[in-house]
Amino acid sequence: FLTIMATFLVMYMKGDLLMERISLGALIIALCMLTDNAIIVIEGIKVGIEAGQDKRKVVREVVAQNQWSLFGATAIGIIAFAAIGLSEDSTGEYTNSLFWVILISLSLSWVSSVTITPLLSYLAFKPKAGGASAQSDPYNSLPFRIYRQLLVLALRHRWAVVALVIVSFVLSLHGFTKVSQSFFPPATRPQFMVDTFLPAGTHIRESEAFAGTVQRYIQARPGVTHVTSFIGGGGLRFMLVYSPERENRAFVQFLVDVDDWKKIDGLIADIQTHLDERHPNANSIAKKFLLGPGQGGRIQARFQGPDPAKLRELGDQAMAILKSDGGTVAVRSDWRQPEKVIRPELLESQAHRNGITRVEVAQALAGSFEGRVVGFFREPGSAGTGVYPQETRLLPIVARPPLAERRDVAAIPSLQIWSPAAGRMIPLNQVTSGAEVVWEDPVVMRRDRFPTLIVHADPRSGLPSELFNRVRSKLEQIPLPPGYSFAWGGEYEDSGLARAALARPLPYVLALMVFIVVCLFNSIRTTLLIWLIMPMMIIGVTAGLLLTRQPFGFMALLGVLAVGGELIKTQIVVLSKVATEREMGKTAYQAILDAGVTKMRPVSMVVLTTVLGMIPLLVDPFFGAMAVCIMFGLTVAAILSLIVTPVLYATFYRIHEGETPGPAPNG
Repeated sequence: FLTIMATFLVMYMKGDLLMERISLGALIIALCMLTDNAIIVIEGIKVGIEAGQDKRKVVREVVAQNQWSLFGATAIGIIAFAAIGLSEDSTGEYTNSLFWVILISLSLSWVSSVTITPLLSYLAFKPKAGGASAQSDPYNSLPFRIYRQLLVLALRHRWAVVALVIVSFVLSLHGFTKVSQSFFPPATRPQFMVDTFLPAGTHIRESEAFAGTVQRYIQARPGVTHVTSFIGGGGLRFMLVYSPERENRAFVQFLVDVDDWKKIDGLIADIQTHLDERHPNANSIAKKFLLGPGQGGRIQARFQGPDPAKLRELGDQAMAILKSDGGTVAVRSDWRQPEKVIRPELLESQAHRNGITRVEVAQALAGSFEGRVVGFFREPGSAGTGVYPQETRLLPIVARPPLAERRDVAAIPSLQIWSPAAGRMIPLNQVTSGAEVVWEDPVVMRRDRFPTLIVHADPRSGLPSELFNRVRSKLEQIPLPPGYSFAWGGEYEDSGLARAALARPLPYVLALMVFIVVCLFNSIRTTLLIWLIMPMMIIGVTAGLLLTRQPFGFMALLGVLAVGGELIKTQIVVLSKVATEREMGKTAYQAILDAGVTKMRPVSMVVLTTVLGMIPLLVDPFFGAMAVCIMFGLTVAAILSLIVTPVLYATFYRIHEGETPGPAPNG
């Protein structure tokens, strides 16, 4: 409690660490890592004081034995998350607070474990009646005897244990390929959105009429409390993971508020079915907000090359493949659909004699049909009636002919245009030879200065990774002409970039963690032992994800990092105790048994308290996969620390039953 309260205080003093989803997740992860420092210290002090030893001497000895091993283990637990704090991509921006909260909380937990915890233990524990004679062996109860027998059995059949672990590890690696992949889970926010792309060239008034019809339908659905519509573009960016759509007269977006987020799935299915059946020309998708970076479709295929016409052809092939899958929705291109336009054919010589350029022709056409901004009207704040009525708004003043004149395209040749050479207005047909009707791309996007077309799609149901796996090979088999390239975007690219950003500082992080272990034990073999066991935690992670059918995403990755840090921590605690027992003159075999028995209770308590604390999070969409990884991973980590680590230690140092006492080995 004191550590968590102190963490809140430091977060408040730092100023830029707020209490939100990611920092809350960091506190949850920290809870499973900060308790073992105190538990290990309390365990040693409790046993010594209840055995009748001098209280001050017990406190000093326990703190002296554990302070540096706990310091190193805590440092490793913090460093395991350093890659997140050093990540500079969009995911790192979103999850940056996680590293800092863990750094603060775990640092404070170590400080409290060697200061406040010994003090409180000194005050709380008292010697049992009869002193040392009351209980000659504090580890003689049934659970400790069972564990000792299991450890003896494992040491006698050490090669069978090693073979069993290796087989389990190989099976878990194979099983991990069957785990569904995800990036970030959908939000539990009581709001979702409906995006609709009407046919390109749709008039803004038609989009407005469509929005009114659909909004009335959505508003009438049970559970819907409010509907906000945006016509011609997205709204302002009101949250980090919301990416507004670019200006597009044929685009309509609805933000739907509900009274209970659990009703969203049913509402999305109903609205999607209604739009598909009643408005087949509208390319619509109803979807939840994402709890992570990403914009556009969850599946994105990106084509790049010099010729826009060829890119359009490649994009059409990709869209045909996606639509034929049957499990896609809102298949579209960021270039939108080609629009029919009227293009006057300029007579260069006549235009030059009259001092007229293409720009002036375009301005004359725009002023005669769409209108031209000639000024602005400043609306006072007192006249506002919107969401923010106090704001002063600038309203454009547009000059254009009456609607009847703007509707007649046959009037283009007789339009008047100013001729600087003649000093008067002349008919447009004096500088043009007529007009042609052509199809034109309304938008041409570029990436690194090259025309780039992106095909977007979303899964109608299920995870994006499932749809991606179904269409990946088909899209990658589209033949590309020389000079053209294909790449994946969307969730696949975002996930890859996030993991790459985490991987870049990973060699330095791992080197620092190895250095700390070497400093703690002054032994290469012990360091190698610890790092050989760490990958085995995937056994529990894979089993948990397969049993609960949770996808492996970014939050699950954080859970794996937490388990990895905790596994190394418990191994350090157990092996440090083995070294301490050997320094006291015990045989190596007896030191392994006594160290394991001594640390069984604190390790088991850490696992038990953490697993119980994670149970409520299993039903949470955001923390569910992380909770599964921590629960199953820590359970296996306890077995690895209490059984496999002693077995490998005895194997590495060729320790067998019945050996004479000797100094603890180095190297």
